[in-house]
Amino acid sequence: IEDSTKPGDLILDTFGGSGTTAVASIESGRNFVLMEQDEIYYFTAQKRIKDAYERFNGGR
Repeated sequence: IEDSTKPGDLILDTFGGSGTTAVASIESGRNFVLMEQDEIYYFTAQKRIKDAYERFNGGR
């Protein structure tokens, strides 16, 4: 992500899985759109993203 984008860029992940791309986007100051159709992965990603926001953005 850091090699191919700049801070503030938008990352699109159409196979969101457990949210690894979203977490990396948060950690590196990128925006993201994540798509996931499997409910189990959706809830896993949701928790990881929430935790990442709390760690790196003070919960915002």
